[in-house]
Amino acid sequence: MSLLEVIARASAKSQTQVAPSDYPIVLDPEPIFDNLKPKFDDPNTSAAAIPSTGWKISQTDSELIDSGKKFFTKLQKKLKNPTSFTKVEFLGTLNPFLENIWEKKRVGESIGVDSSNDGYARVLIEKVGNLMGKDVAGLVLEACVVLEIWDLVGALIANGVFPNSCYQHLVPKIVEKRRSELVCLCVKHASDLRSSELLLILKYFLDPPKDGYASLVDVRKEWKTLSTSREYLRAFIHVKQ
Repeated sequence: MSLLEVIARASAKSQTQVAPSDYPIVLDPEPIFDNLKPKFDDPNTSAAAIPSTGWKISQTDSELIDSGKKFFTKLQKKLKNPTSFTKVEFLGTLNPFLENIWEKKRVGESIGVDSSNDGYARVLIEKVGNLMGKDVAGLVLEACVVLEIWDLVGALIANGVFPNSCYQHLVPKIVEKRRSELVCLCVKHASDLRSSELLLILKYFLDPPKDGYASLVDVRKEWKTLSTSREYLRAFIHVKQ
């Protein structure tokens, strides 16, 4: 097999990934380096690489990876039949998964929001979404779009937790659904939009569909409110000084 064929096959595999990678999260390096020992008693210190033994990730990271793989598999099965998959069922799966991450990475700390709060899942994503792995986050994004849980879609975009490749499917969908606030978030937070997505966004703003004006007006009102709030805050700080 030629090098070009190897690259092409790897590229195709990455675009149709059906399972998370072996190490989908950022590993805690301290316990790994603490356990590494030279393979030989008298290593050659001038060598470019010194063989080592003792490679082992922390138990916490190992448990989080296993939890992520199980969650990924479960959610993937549910999305194969989205018509029977409900928002309540999804959140009933997502919240415990994120809570588990919080408990392992933020030992003893309080989430700060009651689980009965409507924004509970969004707060969890903001706090530990970056620890669930981009593969899992991409699938969570897909579920949120399918179930039209737009506040969570916004949280996922704003926190940059899913792969950039997801934007090629996300942008057309939110444009189709006239979610102007999410389109704006993509422009603000996406680090690598393709030309096709940029053209779609430009067309949406320069020549908005008739049923898209209302959401554009809402975004404008929100920005105006935020701007006014900032002006009041600056004035308050100035008076205090």
